[in-house]
Amino acid sequence: KVGFDLQEPFTIAIEKNPLRVKASMPPPRLLSLTMESYRILEDESGWWNRISAADREAGVRGLQATARAQIEASGILEEARKSAEERIREIVLKNGATIEFVPPAGL
Repeated sequence: KVGFDLQEPFTIAIEKNPLRVKASMPPPRLLSLTMESYRILEDESGWWNRISAADREAGVRGLQATARAQIEASGILEEARKSAEERIREIVLKNGATIEFVPPAGL
């Protein structure tokens, strides 16, 4: 799941004359990563039996690290930011204001 950590600060400031909105959001983040299908294969006399639980756990951690890297490189975080900005912009413009997105303080 990709989105915004709502525990991080964000601001929306409204100026009355002229009607204008300034918004600042934290950067989108990978919020969770879960494996939907995971099955440990066991073979009665196969080489699989030599793989320890620690080896399997290390393999799963490696898969998760690879998935995280691919997600971050995929552009989906930028898509999440653009989608949020579009929705906010739509609401603001519908109400006759202009909008400016500014980087969060400290970035």
